[in-house]
Amino acid sequence: ECLAPYHMKISAMRRSPRGDEPVAIFTPDSIDEALASADHVVNILPDNDDSRHFVNGDFLSQMKQGSSARRKVSNTTIARTPPIMMLF
Repeated sequence: ECLAPYHMKISAMRRSPRGDEPVAIFTPDSIDEALASADHVVNILPDNDDSRHFVNGDFLSQMKQGSSARRKVSNTTIARTPPIMMLF
């Protein structure tokens, strides 16, 4: 709703889509499709065993050339290797 005036194409990832989401939903198994087309990726994953190190070198390598990745807060969902740390 807040971004509607900007005419942005918004998508999100959910482990278990409900089917009534107002945006396109990707699951962890299909996230590569979203990463390949996204201009910006925002990580707001919760810190838990399922999301720990979800953002890693493989994740970042699937992103479209020239796109950017952002994180909401410092958390353990990002694998802490030197090349990745420089991106955040």
